[in-house]
Amino acid sequence: MTENICCVCAEAPVSSREALTCSSPCAHALSRAHALENRTGLKVSPIAFLTQKYCRGCKQLLPFAAFYQLKGKAYNLCSECCKKETLRRYYDGKRLDPEKAHRVQRDKALARRYGITRQQYEEMLLGQNGVCLTCGRDASRSSHGVLPVDHDHETGVVRGLLCTRCNRVLAMVGDDVDLLLALAMLVERGRTLVGS
Repeated sequence: MTENICCVCAEAPVSSREALTCSSPCAHALSRAHALENRTGLKVSPIAFLTQKYCRGCKQLLPFAAFYQLKGKAYNLCSECCKKETLRRYYDGKRLDPEKAHRVQRDKALARRYGITRQQYEEMLLGQNGVCLTCGRDASRSSHGVLPVDHDHETGVVRGLLCTRCNRVLAMVGDDVDLLLALAMLVERGRTLVGS
């Protein structure tokens, strides 16, 4: 009686007469080869799928290392095609709806830089009556018509929304309270000298 050999690796014996493959990886390789042939008409030996994967973008068999590997997510595009597709989607979206693209970009920046959502930003803006927390300028007089988020650079705590001018002043003095008080006293002394 002859022993059945795996139809993929052609080395290991199969467990029963009905089985075509010796192991789960060989079974997956056979399945991928059949799926590729059904989808594209391309005939590829199943053994290639033990070490490679088919990229739907460049239509090539590439080593597994050429694909992004995130836990629980399978990519059908190699790393290079995935980057191109991401850029294409980004620029298509930006071209089709530039306002939406700007909103999405702003939302991501708020979350990444300050850990707040657009809704939290809007609530802060409403709480400040749409004006700078320190000088009272409205958003329309600030860069791009929005009030920048002011935060403590050491702790990351969001302090409020300031106009571009006030935000720059704080950045220039490095949030140094003593320096700000000294500058305020200098301005006040200048005013009293002019008044006398």
